[in-house]
Amino acid sequence: MGLLNDSKSQKKMSAILVRHSQKLIALSFLCGIIWFAILASDVFNNKTYFSENALLPGLVVREFNPRSSLSRLLEALKEEASAHPSQIPSAWIQGHFRQLGLDVYQNNFTVQYPFGSKPVYRGNNLYAVLRAPKVASTEAIVITTPYRDYDSIHDNTLASIALMIELAQTFRKHAYWSKDIIFLVTEHENIGFQAWLDAYHDVSTSDYIMSEKLQSTSGLIQGVINLELSDFYFSHVDIKIEGLHGQLPNLDLFNLAVELCIREEIPTSFQSQFNYFPSKVLTWKSWLHNYITMSRMILLQATGLPSAGHGLFHRFGIQALTVKSIHEKRSNKDSVTLIQMGRVIEGTVRSLNNLLEKFHQSFFFYLLPSARSYVSIGLYIPPFALIALPVLIKALYLYLNIQASESNTQICPRGSSINYWIACDIFTLNIFFGLTMLFSPMYLTYLREYVSFPTEDLLYFTQIILLFTWFLFVYCFNAHYTAAEIEFSFKMCTVLLMLGGFLFTLALVNISFALILALFFVPISITLGHKGRCSFLQHFYLLCINPFVFTYFIVVCQSYVNDHKALWWNHLLRAVEGHKKLILFTVEDMYLFGNWNYKIMTLIILPLWFSLYSLKFLKSKSNV
Repeated sequence: MGLLNDSKSQKKMSAILVRHSQKLIALSFLCGIIWFAILASDVFNNKTYFSENALLPGLVVREFNPRSSLSRLLEALKEEASAHPSQIPSAWIQGHFRQLGLDVYQNNFTVQYPFGSKPVYRGNNLYAVLRAPKVASTEAIVITTPYRDYDSIHDNTLASIALMIELAQTFRKHAYWSKDIIFLVTEHENIGFQAWLDAYHDVSTSDYIMSEKLQSTSGLIQGVINLELSDFYFSHVDIKIEGLHGQLPNLDLFNLAVELCIREEIPTSFQSQFNYFPSKVLTWKSWLHNYITMSRMILLQATGLPSAGHGLFHRFGIQALTVKSIHEKRSNKDSVTLIQMGRVIEGTVRSLNNLLEKFHQSFFFYLLPSARSYVSIGLYIPPFALIALPVLIKALYLYLNIQASESNTQICPRGSSINYWIACDIFTLNIFFGLTMLFSPMYLTYLREYVSFPTEDLLYFTQIILLFTWFLFVYCFNAHYTAAEIEFSFKMCTVLLMLGGFLFTLALVNISFALILALFFVPISITLGHKGRCSFLQHFYLLCINPFVFTYFIVVCQSYVNDHKALWWNHLLRAVEGHKKLILFTVEDMYLFGNWNYKIMTLIILPLWFSLYSLKFLKSKSNV
């Protein structure tokens, strides 16, 4: 406290910061990037372990062994599905669950398309409840699968349904269950999951998904295993954990699934990457392998989209993951059987059944360089702070210069005062434009009465017109206006503080999204005040990181990866169609599932980007 109250010490620290600000900014940014990158090495991260000992009994004994009955059941289901294509065989599934003595119910729901250009869809979810024999229905474990037949663009999930029926037959023979076990089969992919969750918790998270009230429910859901198994034989499984808004399940649940797969000799991948290297080995190949795995997780988590149906359970505080079967295209050696996968599910359910309380001991915020190592929030926050810190250092540097200017009678005469709200005018205006873009999709239904464009085209061109109008207004607003040095500093300082506050806040919710934004926005924000030869590069860089342009370039890159032999202009034209669908799906996810992506883009990222661009256009007498 004495150091803070000492005016001489404050002046010395301020002088050091002003004198060495550029060095501190460069050193902080580079050290943060290097530090974050080396976290992928097993030497600098931690090996996974079980924090909750109650999960261990499921690892000991597994009894599931249906022999030939599972394969016969799967063949019968395939015949039933082929006889009723594009329709869930509800009667067949209900009949098998009822024969086992389970309570079977249906959940009907309707889906209204947000833009009104398509008819109302109807769906039907099926769920069967195995009641705990000696305990009231206060807690439950859910095994789910989305129904897909051979007409689906994704791999079918008929093997998942057959496995669920066989697991139910095995589970009902034992009396040690302390939690109800729910077997859920949904229709229409994630929409079916959302409809069932809304009905189960008696809430309405979307105005466009209307679900009937469930005839019967159970208690608090402790864990969910979502199955996407397509055949009796497969080469390996891939475990998916990313949920809506970048939420992740408790690390203990992921560790449990990986450990059980290893004990059943099932090859297990994460982000389509296997763990070939032993732990705590510092080699270039091991680091690169882990870095690629962690980078894939960061890119997927940054989108805020669920990697599978399990991701919608996270918003209700339910720990969930997906197990997906993979057939190796380069080899015909499918050595893993559905019976082995059944023993993994049995062990997982038995472990969850032994829990006396909700998941709480292990991590909920982490990054995974491999399936057997993790980077906790305590390890990745310091390097991220170094990456984003230059924004705050630059803001403090500008503030100290403003304070020095106010105390200088030659620049600011005695008795005059600077209005601090002068820095918020352009930012407030940009937020207004952001609100216009946010609510613009709501009025597409009215525009369709006058324009006969497809929905995706109408939405796409509306976004382009609004962005161009916004850009033109910013240019006209600043092109012929010359600001004083202190006014420019005020505006720049405010934008930097807004950017820094947003990055550090977002890092507590979705570290991957915050990291990518920091890597692209921090360099331009700390160099924006400089004029000269780099002025054109700054204009070009700012244009490239515009969310609309940046996402278009991502689609172009994906087009090139999928078909690198095509000509470059074909990729540019093809990417336009893909970009239209990307924006349409983003808006649909906002209305159907409450996804934050479009709201964050329009209300925060775009206003910040246009504020930076307006400062680039703004002429000052002497830039800082």
